Amino acid sequence: MSRTPPSRGRWSFSLGLLALSCLINPASLSGQDLEVDLVGVEQRMAEGRFESARSGLQAWLETTEPSASWEERQRGIWLRALLTIDTQMAERDLRRLVIEYPGGPYSGRALLRLVRGAQARSDASRALSYLGTLLSDYPQSALQAEARLLYNQIAGAGQSP
Repeated sequence: MSRTPPSRGRWSFSLGLLALSCLINPASLSGQDLEVDLVGVEQRMAEGRFESARSGLQAWLETTEPSASWEERQRGIWLRALLTIDTQMAERDLRRLVIEYPGGPYSGRALLRLVRGAQARSDASRALSYLGTLLSDYPQSALQAEARLLYNQIAGAGQSP
């Protein structure tokens, strides 16, 4: 009677499990992560895989966002604002963060991005308004120094010599 050595039997068993898992989840063979989460979206962004990040975020928004925590919803809105190619949609999401989640972890950064957008449109009064909100409503923010500098630059540029 011929017996398979134990190590060879375990190896065959492991290969069988791998093949079975690939039949059940063929994406695991290609290395694609089908799990929908915001960490995965951020990882794809860091790797420069923006289309994949957008797809993952859209899946998260459709499946998880309605039941997500307060913090996760903010993070999802922030990521959508970063990933969208539509500037109006990005601005809407940034304003939403400021209005619906005042004092949240992304609200100060959202205000700073809104300032940059206003600057790009040469809208100094709107930029100063956003900066005023950042300076008055977020006194403990790490963005205070940058906001003060920008405020002085924009306000100074508006003065005639």
